[in-house]
Amino acid sequence: MRTLNPITAITAILWALAAVSAGRVIESSVLAVSLAAMSGLLDRALYLYLWLSVPSLIVVALFHGLEGGFEASARILIAAMASSGALAMTGLLELYRFLSWARIPAYWAILPAMIARQADIIGGMVPEALAAMRGRGVRGLGVLRRAPIPVLVNSYRSSMLVAEAVYY
Repeated sequence: MRTLNPITAITAILWALAAVSAGRVIESSVLAVSLAAMSGLLDRALYLYLWLSVPSLIVVALFHGLEGGFEASARILIAAMASSGALAMTGLLELYRFLSWARIPAYWAILPAMIARQADIIGGMVPEALAAMRGRGVRGLGVLRRAPIPVLVNSYRSSMLVAEAVYY
């Protein structure tokens, strides 16, 4: 797997977010897709990206029209792909050392790395949950309706373990 220097990863995330807010969607989407593809998250977390962008598309389209829904969904998707892709390729210890060097308190310095790893774990849970439901005979739209429940339960459980580890 390829690795990124923490300075490069944070710069890429900030540039993607700034480019999206400035309306440069094509440039930021190229960066986001390339980061997600290089980190391997484009294959593993595709369902997670879809679950992140499709509900936002529907909700925003109800209030601001279809064009506004697509724009908001694309911005959310670009931000998620750029940040998860860059942080997945950055070593936890390297990221922690860089943020500590930048005079960020230790508690706050470890949070981005832990969130990135937690998102990677949750992204791996989605295909497992879908495969388990298909193995139990659930087909069609029933899989998509029931899949978030085990993923949410497992992510809550693992988040509690991480929170306890950080607190003590």
